[in-house]
Amino acid sequence: MADGRLREVCPSFRGRGHDRPGQNPKGTPMNTTALLPQALELTMLLCLAAPWLMNLCRMLRGRQAEGRALSAMLIILAGYCAGVLAKALSAAPGTLPPIALWFCLLNTLTVSANVAPTWHYRRLALRAARGAQRRVAPELGLSAAVASR
Repeated sequence: MADGRLREVCPSFRGRGHDRPGQNPKGTPMNTTALLPQALELTMLLCLAAPWLMNLCRMLRGRQAEGRALSAMLIILAGYCAGVLAKALSAAPGTLPPIALWFCLLNTLTVSANVAPTWHYRRLALRAARGAQRRVAPELGLSAAVASR
């Protein structure tokens, strides 16, 4: 009787069972085992994003890109782009994409945020090294062509 009265007041009320632990609003048991792999995957993606953010902060503070392989970063970036596409394509049409897609996208952005300053600081370092060679070459009696090799 109470359920009938509640349905009149609140049409979205679905009856008993929705407030029992371990059941969803329809009264069917929740699949908690499906949540564990997703939680572990999100933890993995967050743990992979953290070092990239720390690396970016250290690089911007030091204003140098020594010890960072641009080619390796581009390979990792391609892998994350493939992961984002795989997650997007695996989502059922008309449904929201899985939350792991957004974390893969976060990792893609953190790696690409590392690529840009690495390329910039490496270019500045090469330019400074070439300028230093040109200044030293006349003192050693070398021509500019020999010094640039």
